[in-house]
Amino acid sequence: MRDIVRKSSPIARVLLALAAAFLLLTCVSLVKRAYRGDSDFGVFYRAAVSMAAGAGGEIYQERDVPTGWYNCIPPAGMSVFLGLSFFNRVAAGIVWAIANVGLLAVAFALLRRIYARMGEQRVHYEATLPYALVVLATFGGVCLQTGQTSILFVVCWLGYVLATTVGRSSSAGFLLAIPAAIKLYPLMFGLVPLLRKKWAEAGWGIVWIAVLTVVLPAVVFRENFVELTASFFQFQVFDPDGRVMTAAAPTAVSNQGLDAVLLRFFSYVPELHDQPGALPHGNLDPGFVLMASNIVRVAIVLFTVFVSFKWLRSKDGDPPFLMMALWCAALYMILPGAKGRYAIYALPAVLAMFAAAHRQFEHGFAKDGARLAVLSVVACALMLQVVPDYFLQFGVGYVGTLILWLFTVLEVSKSGELARTPSENYAAGRKRASDIL
Repeated sequence: MRDIVRKSSPIARVLLALAAAFLLLTCVSLVKRAYRGDSDFGVFYRAAVSMAAGAGGEIYQERDVPTGWYNCIPPAGMSVFLGLSFFNRVAAGIVWAIANVGLLAVAFALLRRIYARMGEQRVHYEATLPYALVVLATFGGVCLQTGQTSILFVVCWLGYVLATTVGRSSSAGFLLAIPAAIKLYPLMFGLVPLLRKKWAEAGWGIVWIAVLTVVLPAVVFRENFVELTASFFQFQVFDPDGRVMTAAAPTAVSNQGLDAVLLRFFSYVPELHDQPGALPHGNLDPGFVLMASNIVRVAIVLFTVFVSFKWLRSKDGDPPFLMMALWCAALYMILPGAKGRYAIYALPAVLAMFAAAHRQFEHGFAKDGARLAVLSVVACALMLQVVPDYFLQFGVGYVGTLILWLFTVLEVSKSGELARTPSENYAAGRKRASDIL
């Protein structure tokens, strides 16, 4: 770490200092929110305390007090928070902040080990490590202050890249299973080992999901396990008023997901469109718009599968970081409730874009490198929603997601060509690590 800071440019050092300060402030923010109890963390913490006291299915049926929000973490995921119930809410916030900062450190260590195995492209990824650290701290801080589990997910996905590269099938399956056990949509990453024909990883993934979603919660919650699981699916997954079905609600401008953006433009939502200065919109039935959105969502996944085969035909198959970046971007494209606190999901795609910018600079294509660098910064800003709410109502945050996905699609499509480029001088690349972006 000290070596990276020492070799960084003055601009990179300033950004690193600002990112570190921001991360510290978000840790303080998390503890303050834990004390007030008015954040996602407050909901999870109170649910964990109730579960530790023997609460049953009403945890998923009733809204949290005082936020009025549902607890949308399944029993398997609540096992993570159950240990925090032994602390008071402030101490629990401090423990959760420390744990997540530790996870960010693990993510950076994983990146360094993954980059070391990248062959010809290694120099470009290693040259951008200072900026990877800046983005990791910034995206992680935005996630951390609300108490979400997104940092853990990204660590698992990066861990999968490393585990599959060194041939540890059980560990790879376990790392893919953890996010899928805590939330539903990470199940999509089960396609990655299947597409790569890593049958052992896929098999271990199924075994570990069974362990994490059935065996572990059954041991932890005992006689309440069946009731908790049934209540979660009944009231949070299948109920029209549950968290899953309402994730696409377009009324909060912070929701920059596909469904919310389409609903704002093509349907009539009284709570939103009756407000003064509301954006022009169509009058289609919201149910029809959501159906069309699901069709687009399926098309995105299918096209991502198609593009993945291009990567699989290349000689640059390990580590599969670029393929994971593609699927992280695709996940964010189809996420029902895409908000700034989830932007860290797309971290691998951002880092791939940084490396591509460096490659263009190194090959003498300064304009192309500058274009990619600017686009990556714009994508980060839009995904973190560092723009006025007035612009967010138009769905500009989704533009950042689109930029990253299109970039990864193009990058994966030409990965075979990149794999055949001559080897480069790694040492020289590290000396110029600060001379980009």
